[in-house]
Amino acid sequence: MKSALSKLALAWLERGRRKRFAGDLFQRFEGLEPVFLRSPGATVLDIGACDGLVAYELARRGAAVVHGFELDEGDVAFARRLFRDVPAESAFVATDLTQDPASFRTRHADVLLESYDIVLFLGVYHHLERQTSAEALDGFVRVLAGMARSLFAVRTKQLDRVEPLLLEAGFTCTSEHAERDDVGPLRIYQRAA
Repeated sequence: MKSALSKLALAWLERGRRKRFAGDLFQRFEGLEPVFLRSPGATVLDIGACDGLVAYELARRGAAVVHGFELDEGDVAFARRLFRDVPAESAFVATDLTQDPASFRTRHADVLLESYDIVLFLGVYHHLERQTSAEALDGFVRVLAGMARSLFAVRTKQLDRVEPLLLEAGFTCTSEHAERDDVGPLRIYQRAA
């Protein structure tokens, strides 16, 4: 792989030219260290993968499989280019997560594994909350929690809505990082053994 820092820096510059995102690259990575430490050999599901920069960092640190889902087709195309020379198995899919989120597994059975070591749900909850019913969104979070074998990382200002669903699914919060500027708070949950 090319130098990870230079590849990420170039990716960030290209990304910034296309549209505005909350926070900078470093703020978006803050607090994810426990996830990065668990990445060697891991399978990763990234919901709201954006352009694949967080997924790329997991792959750079040894994740074996990375599957990402994102609404924006340009971001998906960028993530695919970013992963072109990455040895991890990867698939990035453009999809509208608000369209019947309960059927997510069925609609994407051709890509999805039965379960993943790590599920990322970073900065996407508030977007879905504005576009789908609370019941549908709760159902989607339950589906994702059911797919997470070990870690579930969520970044949102609506943690009070997500946390009860994760606790109900047998997770415990093991790490949290406070909100910073435009980037919402992060919590990392681990499934009880």
